[in-house]
Amino acid sequence: MTIAPARSAVEVRQDPAQAFALFAGRMIEWWQRGTPGDTPAMAIVVEPRVGGRWFNRDAQGVESEWGMTTDEAACAAALPAGHVVFGELSRLLGDQPFFTGDTPSLADFHIAPQLDFLAMTPEWAALTQGRENLVRWHQAMVARPSLADTTMKKVAALAARA
Repeated sequence: MTIAPARSAVEVRQDPAQAFALFAGRMIEWWQRGTPGDTPAMAIVVEPRVGGRWFNRDAQGVESEWGMTTDEAACAAALPAGHVVFGELSRLLGDQPFFTGDTPSLADFHIAPQLDFLAMTPEWAALTQGRENLVRWHQAMVARPSLADTTMKKVAALAARA
């Protein structure tokens, strides 16, 4: 079963630079208050450049990094190689439930976290198109109790509560 990504659109009647400035510059006003760190965030900063940081700053001036902005050109340039890798993974998996047969192996547990991270990206749909065996395998792997507690989404949620 493939679940389509949740998408939403909002029409903003401003030029992109002004829209970004409002979105990023006033994030502290609308972002959920549960931010990383021990003390409440006083500011949330998204640096508007490729490689820019995304972080919050508390009352003591301590910064907690959330991530970096995406270099979309680098992602687009890497996509052809990603298709080669996903094609080979799909071929190796074939119709088996796991990479080495009927039971999971070190190969499955090694690749599962990598694909789980990629499953959260916009590129996932393109990389798995026509490779339903990889999608089924990924869903089966992250449903396993040993992986369900360590998925990227779960780790991110735990980090947000810390």
